[in-house]
Order: sequence, then structure tokens, then C-alpha cells
Amino acid sequence: MTHWVRYTHGTIPSTSVSGMALHAAPGAREVLSLYDNDFHGSIPNEIGRLFRLQVLSLVKNSFQGGLPPNLSHCVDIEVIDLADNHLHGELPSEFSSWTKLQYFSLKENKFAGSIPPSIGNISSLGALDLSQNNLQGHIPFEVAHHTYLEHLNLGTNSLSGMVPLPIYNISSLIFVDLSRNNLEGTLPADLDFTQLQYFLAAENRISGPLPPSLANASNLIIFDIIGNIITGPIPNNFGRLLNIQCLNMGYNPLGGGMLPNDLSFLNSLVNCSHLDSLDFASTGIRGELPNAIVNLSTTIEHISLDENHIYGSIPREIGKLENITKLSLFHNLLTGAIPESIGKLSWLGELNLAENKLSGSIPTCISNVTNQFVRLRLEGNMLNGSIPAELFNISTLEQVSLADNRFEGVIPEKIEVLSHCIHLNLSQNLLSGALPSNIGRLEHLVELDVSNNKLSGDIPASLSRCVMLETLYMGGNSFQEYGMGGEISTKGDVYSYGIFLLEFFSGRRPTECGDGSNLHEYVRNALPYKVMDITDPRILLDQEELGLPANQSYNRAAVELCMGSIFEVGILCSQEMLQKRIDISVAIKHLHMARDKLLQLI
Repeated sequence: MTHWVRYTHGTIPSTSVSGMALHAAPGAREVLSLYDNDFHGSIPNEIGRLFRLQVLSLVKNSFQGGLPPNLSHCVDIEVIDLADNHLHGELPSEFSSWTKLQYFSLKENKFAGSIPPSIGNISSLGALDLSQNNLQGHIPFEVAHHTYLEHLNLGTNSLSGMVPLPIYNISSLIFVDLSRNNLEGTLPADLDFTQLQYFLAAENRISGPLPPSLANASNLIIFDIIGNIITGPIPNNFGRLLNIQCLNMGYNPLGGGMLPNDLSFLNSLVNCSHLDSLDFASTGIRGELPNAIVNLSTTIEHISLDENHIYGSIPREIGKLENITKLSLFHNLLTGAIPESIGKLSWLGELNLAENKLSGSIPTCISNVTNQFVRLRLEGNMLNGSIPAELFNISTLEQVSLADNRFEGVIPEKIEVLSHCIHLNLSQNLLSGALPSNIGRLEHLVELDVSNNKLSGDIPASLSRCVMLETLYMGGNSFQEYGMGGEISTKGDVYSYGIFLLEFFSGRRPTECGDGSNLHEYVRNALPYKVMDITDPRILLDQEELGLPANQSYNRAAVELCMGSIFEVGILCSQEMLQKRIDISVAIKHLHMARDKLLQLI
């Protein structure tokens, strides 16, 4: 018989705990589970009176304080799971009473101090999870005494010192996570990972060569050592890892121990039919990108070979990687064209080919990638031709960077389809003509950079609708600072933005002021007492523009206050002297404040 006690919220009354111990039926198996509730306060010390307690699960609550000292009296305990609380203090210094403990988890708490060596006395322990705490010091050698240990998670702490080599020889281990600590040491040449499925040691200071014996871990599913100091060469026998799904070794100096033009390890990975993530970014590997990359597992979703010395061309059959969601070859030495088959990657979410030496045009078939395409980075290449209008059919794009290429022609009017775009960079090309009149429909834009092209003409007044805009670069074109007839300046962008605000909300063109003054002077002379006299009457009648319900008339005083703030921003942006113009980020901040104030008052 199992004796269950369940509550839902509040604190645990100590009388209930002691009462449960007194009234449990003889021979009952005691399980105390309060999983995923809203308990707070400390764990009662009286819990130690549950002498026959075998399972204690208080996961996902808000308990505070430390472990109750009397918990050591529960000598029959097999499972202690206190994960995801707010517990703190140090770990117990003695574990000798828990001779039957098999599962011990304090994950996601605030425990500090060191891991006591006595934890190695729990010979029956099968799972130890102390991750996501504030533990310091070294990993005690005694941890390796756990001959039945299958799950070891010490990730996301502040542990330091050497990883005890005997840990790598615990043949029963299935899961090891040492990630995000300050651990040092080396991977032994004779790794004994026959049962291991998961090894995570990212973001530490582990060094030394990558052992070829890793290929003997035939059950390995995830191997993640990103962000260490492990050196090459990369063994060519990884194809023996038939169950591998995630092979992440980025940000290690692996290339330093390899021969030039040696990416042959990629050929061996063709045998890994379950591979879905491959990350060798910033490893210093060098050589020609092998065609074999297109024969990797059809299940692969993530390839990152950024910041290396990879040359050659992107294989024409790259479209065979039909399930890939991220393809990143940023900052290499790739040449040639972007293959037409890129349009077959219908699930692509991010394509980063920036800072290579690619040439030719953007394939129009890229518009076929419409499911979840959010990030396109092609900057820093030698791409040419016109920007295909089909590119702007992809409404899901949030970041588009085509900067520093040789694109020419006009910016397609279809740009309005990029309604979710946040960052748009078309700078340092040969683009000509005017900005599309509908660019204001990109209402989520935070950054717009069209600088250093051959653009000309008026900047559309609709740009003033981009109220989220924080960064605006338009210099190096032939736009005019209209409204004053002045010269283009380094702060011409914010000047033009200010004139747009004045023009849009007054309803007047810069030359339509009637009294011989320019638009800047016309508005400045009307502030602060004649704001409503210069405000475009159509704005006062358009309740939808003000965000008002159809059945609610506007509050004239609130609108007057808001319009005054907007005109003041326009005046500050369009000052004749450069040093008096405010930054675009300051202007946007003031506009947001004006909008919020209006919504409070209406």
C-alpha cells in the first residue's frame, strides 16, 4: 500500500506532517508528492519523523530555506526531488544515513558552497542532479565511487578545478552534463563511454586533443563541447556514431592541429543518418567545402560552420537538405553563386552567408522559402544584379541584410510585404531611385539602413509611421534636406525625419507655409499656443488614426497636448545647426511618451 498526501498551496503545517507519520498504516509505502503547486515557506523539520518515507517530491513550488536537518532520519528514502524551488544554503556534510537513496535532485535552486566528498558514500545512487545552483569548488573524486550512477548533472554552477578522470570511467553513465562552469582538465585518450548517450560540457576550459576513442561511444546521441579549448585533429571515424543526433564542437581551436585542406571528417558523417545538428563554428578548420555535405542526414536541421577558412562553392544540390532550418556559413572564403536549389529548403528559418566572396544574383526561387524564414544575411559579398521583387514576398522575414554588395536598380515596391521586418540593411550598394512610397507599412522596423547608395528624391512621408524606429541611416545618398533647402549633412537623416513629422501632422509641404517662412519656422512660431491652428484638420476627424473606438470622441485637450509634443520633436530634429539636433533614439522615445500620454487621457 502507498500512502499519498497531496496539497495544492500555502505552507505545509508541521502537525500534518507529524500526524501523517503517526497514522500511516503498518507496512505502507510512504510517498509525499506536492509536485507543481504554489507552496512557499520552509520545508518543515518534522518531515524527518516520516521514518518510512521513500519518495519525497516537492518539485515546482516556491519553498525557501535549506534542507531540513531531520531529513537524515528518513533512512528508507529512495527519491529526493526538490527541483525548481527557491531553496538555499549549503548541501548536507554527511550522507551516510541515506543508504538506499537512488535519485537526488536539487536542480534549479540557490544552493551554494561546495559538493561534499561524503556524497560518494551513497553507493546506491543512480541519478545526481545539482544543476542550476550557485555551487563552487571542485568536483570531489568521490563522485566516481558511484558504480551504479547513470545520470550526472552538475551544469550551470560555478564549479572549478579539474574534472576527475575517474568520472570518465563510470561505465554505467548514460547522461553527463558539466556545462557552463569553469572546469578544466582533458578528455582521456581511452574514453569508456560504452553506455553514454548524452555528454554536455559546453562553456568550460577543458583542453587537450579530441580523442579518437570517442567514436567507440556507439550509443552517443548528443555530444556538446562548445566553448572550450579542445584541439584537433578531428578524427575521421565519427561515422561510427550511428545514433548521433547533435555534434556540437564550435568555438574550440580544433583547426590548429589539422592539416590544410582537411575537412574529410565531414565525409565520414554521411553515415550518421540521425544527425540533426552540426556545429563547428569558429574552430579554425580550413579546406574546401566537400560536396558530401549535401548527403548528410535528411533529418539535419542545423548546420553552422561560421568563422572558419572554408573555401570553394556551395554545392549545387544543397537543396537536398530538405528539413534544414538553419544554414550558417558566415565569414568564410566561399565563392561562386548561390545555388538555385536553395529554393527547395522550404523549412529554412535562417540563412547566413555573410562575409564571403559569393557573386551573381539572388535566385528568385528563394521566394519558395516561406514557411518560417525569419533571418537572411548576405552582407559582405560581391552579389550583383537587382534585388529580386520575389524576395519581398516572404512576409515572415524579420532581418534582411544585403549590405556591402553590388546590387543596383531600384528597391522593389513589394517591400511593403515585409510587415514583420525589424532590421533592414541595404547599405553600401549601387541602388538608385527613390525609397518606395509604402515603406511606412513596415511598422515594426527598429533599424533601417540605406546609406551609401545612389538613392535620390523625396523620402516618403509614410516613414513617420514607423514609430518603433530607433536607428535610421540614409547618408551617402542624394536625398535633400528639404524644408530649408540646405545641404546634406551627417545628421541629415534625423533632420529629414523631423521635417516629415512636421509635414505629416500639419498637412503642409515645406514650401506651402504661405508667409514666406519655411516649415520649421512656421511650426516653431505656432508653439505652444496655436498648436491646433496648424494641426491638419483631417487628423482631428480621423479617430482610427488616434486609436480611438468608433463610438468615442476625442478629448481635444489630450490631442492638443499630444500634438504639441510631436511638433516639438519635429522642431528638435530639424534644427539648422547640426549640434542642436537630437538623436533619432531620443526622438522615438519622446514620441512613445506622447502616444502613451494620449492613451491615458482619452
